[in-house]
Amino acid sequence: MRHRLILCITFIIAALFLYTALPVYSQSAPGNVQPTNPPAAQSISAAPEPNTSNDNECYTGGTMAGKCDNGFHADGSATGAEVEWAWKCGWYMARFNDGTLTREQVPDECGILLPGIPVVPRLIPTSLAPTAIVPTATPATFCGVFFGGGYTICLTGIFITQDAGNDGSFEESWYIIADNVAGDGGLCPAGTTYSGSEVGNYTLSEANFYNFLVTKGFKDTDDFCSLP
Repeated sequence: MRHRLILCITFIIAALFLYTALPVYSQSAPGNVQPTNPPAAQSISAAPEPNTSNDNECYTGGTMAGKCDNGFHADGSATGAEVEWAWKCGWYMARFNDGTLTREQVPDECGILLPGIPVVPRLIPTSLAPTAIVPTATPATFCGVFFGGGYTICLTGIFITQDAGNDGSFEESWYIIADNVAGDGGLCPAGTTYSGSEVGNYTLSEANFYNFLVTKGFKDTDDFCSLP
């Protein structure tokens, strides 16, 4: 009898060990499954309370509250993929903001939500920049790595610069000019050239770059106007 009791206790302990070693998933929003113990966070002794901003920035009180299920476009609409991306990144941002994860541990697809990296963008020649679109104060700069990791792109207000090869040299730059007409380009300021592209062109070809722009307030029909 004593021998059977010892075997039973040993079996229970082994089962509990295997259970705690398995990945656990929680669903913070319909259709959006998020890991609660990815490798980077397995050492956390106290998990955040579910359904709070400590667990996901999309919840009330979080930095992304009210923005994860709608508001990706000017008319307030959102696709299923955009909502799934927001909730996934909200999970990681909650842990970045409380110091559990580092910048390097946040997935690249969520990098656009990280605090901007200070950079000094190329100066805009005043002869090419109409007074109406030159900000009176320097806005924050946001940077990310896109297009398969081959380009660093930084956005300061409506001014965007591109570093091919990520070597610190920003070779090309554009204005992103508000336009409500698809494929127009007629609103590009004097001294710039319509590149033939607008924000919506990147919906499928580079979704991360597209999300980067729409989360900063741009819409599909806004135009890229090249600086010389």
